[in-house]
Amino acid sequence: MKRILIITLTGLLIVGCHSKKETSNEDIFYVQTQKIKRKDLKNEIIIAATLKAMDEAVIYPRTNGKLIKNLVREGDRIKKDEPVALIKKDEVGVV
Repeated sequence: MKRILIITLTGLLIVGCHSKKETSNEDIFYVQTQKIKRKDLKNEIIIAATLKAMDEAVIYPRTNGKLIKNLVREGDRIKKDEPVALIKKDEVGVV
């Protein structure tokens, strides 16, 4: 009797372990692979911006007159008391 019980349990165990699992199309998926290539990485950021000087000065003439010539351009460095333009003074009564 014991022998029949052991044979039956062993048979059930074998059948349970060998059950076939049906695969469907949902279980299969394809993967695309590529070969590894060595490349240099760029670490840069592109930003649109406006640059302004930390210090700037607005220049006014000490006298009235007509501008004859600019001696410096915008952005040029100048020293204290350095002339930046030539001005022809207005004469009294002349239009």
